[in-house]
Amino acid sequence: IVGQPVHYGLVVDFSGFIKIVDVLGGIEVDVERVFIDEKYPIPGKENDECSGDPEFKCRYETVKFERGIRLMDGETALKFVRSRNAQGEEGTDLARAERQQKVLLAIRQKVLSPKILLSPKKLFGIWEVIKNSVESDISSPAGAVLLRRALDARDFLATHVLAEELLIHPPVSPRYDNQYVFVPKAGDWSEVNKWVSERLP
Repeated sequence: IVGQPVHYGLVVDFSGFIKIVDVLGGIEVDVERVFIDEKYPIPGKENDECSGDPEFKCRYETVKFERGIRLMDGETALKFVRSRNAQGEEGTDLARAERQQKVLLAIRQKVLSPKILLSPKKLFGIWEVIKNSVESDISSPAGAVLLRRALDARDFLATHVLAEELLIHPPVSPRYDNQYVFVPKAGDWSEVNKWVSERLP
């Protein structure tokens, strides 16, 4: 899709995500738009029959985020990045990708702050969570090189979310397994490949 080689992969499970944010003492996130999601899934309730309620309302809770700089603990940050049923602009997958980037940048900023870098206890806590909650094919030597490069480039980081005008959202149909999907407007991924390559150094 992006037309670039993917050299490494890294997966963090939800519990690890929560723990990392909590070990850091929370993160500050700039919420640009107020949004309400009345169908945020409650963990463990995925198969609850809700006493026969056809709308399965007992499986969901309502989450709301107000505009402005918000201090988020792990649980709140997870809801912020996972929410996908808000009305309006924040209800799209691309908006969710933007929120995920905001949180990752907030985590990065907190990790690189003197308060964390100069605290062996905090660094050890982060390492313990990473060891138990992260899967990756990055070897230790490669990880050391990547960390060094990340530190060297910390003031030059750029993030992007794929431009919506390159995509179309076709009607839900069996052709796409009855899922909400994006497909390339051009009919193939060439325009997306070009868009990505233009943004790489």
